[in-house]
Amino acid sequence: MNKYLLILFLVITHLLANNQTKFIKIKVKQIDNIVKAKMMIRGDFTTPNQAKMYTGNEENAYFIRHVSAQVDGDIVYDISLSPQFRQRHSFILRFDFDYIGRGDTLQIIVTDNKGKQTSFSRKIKNSKGKNNTVNSQKFTLKSRDYWQIKPKLWELTNTKEAIKELYGTKKTKIGDLNISLAQYTKYWYFAPIKISSKIKMKSIAIFSDDLTNFSHKEKTPSIRAVISIPKGTTIVYGKSFYVLTNGSCCKDDYIPITVVGMDKDDNLHKAVLTTRLTCSADCEI
Repeated sequence: MNKYLLILFLVITHLLANNQTKFIKIKVKQIDNIVKAKMMIRGDFTTPNQAKMYTGNEENAYFIRHVSAQVDGDIVYDISLSPQFRQRHSFILRFDFDYIGRGDTLQIIVTDNKGKQTSFSRKIKNSKGKNNTVNSQKFTLKSRDYWQIKPKLWELTNTKEAIKELYGTKKTKIGDLNISLAQYTKYWYFAPIKISSKIKMKSIAIFSDDLTNFSHKEKTPSIRAVISIPKGTTIVYGKSFYVLTNGSCCKDDYIPITVVGMDKDDNLHKAVLTTRLTCSADCEI
C-alpha cells in the first residue's frame, strides 16, 4: 500500500513541477453588431491546499489568476480568478460585446499565478472588419489584475471582510442583483451559479465562505472571482461559473454564495444564495 502511495506522490509531484496551461480553445462569432465569445482553458491546475497535501509546499500550486480579452486595444472582458473558481483540468468563460468599427481579431491574455503571461488570438467569424465610417467608442477600462491591486483580498476567509477590502464600507442594496443555482452539479461541491441583474454593473465579485467544522480542514479565502465589465459588454453569467465551496461533508452542506456588484454610479448591490450542495468526496478522508 505504501509503495502505491509513494508512486502516486511522485506522479503528482511531477505534474505539479511541470504545470502549465496546455490548451486554450476559443470560439468567437459576430452576429450583427454583437460578438459572442467562448473560451475553454485547460491545464494541470492545483490549489494551494492540494499542492501542500501532495508536495508539502503550497508554493507548488498552479492556477490561472487573470484573463483579459481585447479587440484593437479595447478591453472587452477582464476577470481575476481564485484557485477555488473551478479550475480542475479545464474551465469555460463566456461573454458578449458590442462590435462597431474595431478590428476583426480577438486577443486573449492569460496570466497564471506565477505571473507568466500567454497570449492567444482568434479571428472573429463573420466579422465585418474595421469600419472607418463609424466612430468607434473606445473603452476606458484598463486591464485590472486584482491579485496585484488587492493582494490582501485573496487571503481573507470571511466574506464580509473580503467585500470591505474590495469595495469599501458602502452599504449594499438588495433586489437589483439575483443569483440562483443553474443546475445541481455532479462535480462534488462545485456550484454552477447563474447571475442576473436589473441594472448595468461595471464590476461583479463572487464570494463563498468555508463552513466546515472539521479540524483537518483549512480555511479557504472567500473570494472566488472579480469581473471588470467594460461599457458595451454583456457577461453571460450562466453555467460556466462553477464556484468551489469548501463546505459540505453532508453536515454543513448549506453553503451561502454571495455576489456583490458595483454599478456605474459606484452603488453596491448584493445577493446571497444559500443552497444545498452535493456532498464532498473527501468526507471520508
